[in-house]
Amino acid sequence: ISITKLYEHYSSDLSNNLGNLLQRTIIMINKFGVKPQVDAIPSQSRHILELYCNQQLTSAITETNRLVSEANRYLAASTPWLLENSAEREQILINVYQTLLTVAEGLKPIMPETAEQMIKQLASLEAKPLFPRLETKDGAIG
Repeated sequence: ISITKLYEHYSSDLSNNLGNLLQRTIIMINKFGVKPQVDAIPSQSRHILELYCNQQLTSAITETNRLVSEANRYLAASTPWLLENSAEREQILINVYQTLLTVAEGLKPIMPETAEQMIKQLASLEAKPLFPRLETKDGAIG
């Protein structure tokens, strides 16, 4: 894999998809006064962890990435920031919040520090950049 490909995956999969989803969700939860509560690990998390336990690393990563993409599409399609119905908006944001907890659990075996940062941000509802932008001295990658 080339440095350019690695940068592209970092930018698109991690920074743009996951990092932005986490920040947008936390910002909207705060803006609309949503109080998410999660008492148990979502069942989807158990499925991903079973894939890791069965040494199906690629499948576990693919499933985790699928959840991130699905949550981004769901958030964009449901446009909670435009909804007048606060109960509907709250449910959408809680759904995405729970998906992000699932993603954090799915990242623990391969990106434990990132998973921990996500969990802390979701618990405190303080949005911080999860993946800083990468640049070289001359601004070029590759």
